[in-house]
Amino acid sequence: MKKTVSVLLILFVLCGACLACAESAQGTASTLDALNGKRIGVPTGSAFESIVLKALPDAKISYFNSNADLAAALEAGRIDAFPGDEPVMRLMAAENDRLAILEDRLESFDLGVALPKTEAGARLRDEMNAWLASVKASGELERIITKWTDGPESEKTVPDYASLPASKGSLRMATDGDYAPMNYYRGGEIVGLDIEVAARFCEANGYGLAIELTNFDGILSAIQAGKADFSISALTITDERKESVYFSDPYYTGGTVLAVLKEEATAAEETPSFFDGIRDSFNKTFIREDRWRLFADGVLTTL
Repeated sequence: MKKTVSVLLILFVLCGACLACAESAQGTASTLDALNGKRIGVPTGSAFESIVLKALPDAKISYFNSNADLAAALEAGRIDAFPGDEPVMRLMAAENDRLAILEDRLESFDLGVALPKTEAGARLRDEMNAWLASVKASGELERIITKWTDGPESEKTVPDYASLPASKGSLRMATDGDYAPMNYYRGGEIVGLDIEVAARFCEANGYGLAIELTNFDGILSAIQAGKADFSISALTITDERKESVYFSDPYYTGGTVLAVLKEEATAAEETPSFFDGIRDSFNKTFIREDRWRLFADGVLTTL
């Protein structure tokens, strides 16, 4: 009889352990709705909190200083997701194979080239739109975007924009240089998707290119004041901004997205070992849920 009771006890605990392992291996969220009510990290002082709460009103918000801190918190299991602009998040996911980006966007945006509201600005805008239409049709623009958002750093090169032929004169471009992969410093040189778009346009249309570094919040003022001929600096096209500058057609369409931990990474981290599962299941089943009483009653009935 003792042997029968022991076998029943072992089977009961093993079943509980298997259930515990199955539950923990389900993985991370794969849809936006699945994250409502979850722990979402946001950069301190950013607009992402309001964007997140608009889509996920029950989210539990916590604050971090940088994307690096957010990624570390996600990998440590302290948060369930964090938001960011799509090109930045795609770059992070390309460099960190434990991150995945949800397909559902919190919001969408178009990035455009900003130009002064002058006759010269209108002519340059039309020239830019014609060039954008051609590189979109040929697939060249998509190749440039993919290179900077998904490709290895060794392949991320820009034309020698300082030495471009300037048969039509030189253009001054304002950018902030602090927003990888769109525009950023690498080895003392400013590079990025925005820089290559500007260089390719100037190269194709006979312009030289001079890059003027400007704080992001001062870019539109620089355009209005005539300190720059145009700006490509991850500027979102909005009705409010259109009141002060011209915008080209979009050169990049993206949105605010959420990064989550890849399912296999979550399963690997959270799936307990066989004996851990037995221990946890025994504690949960027999101690916390008081099922030892039911088991004891069953044994007495059998006796």
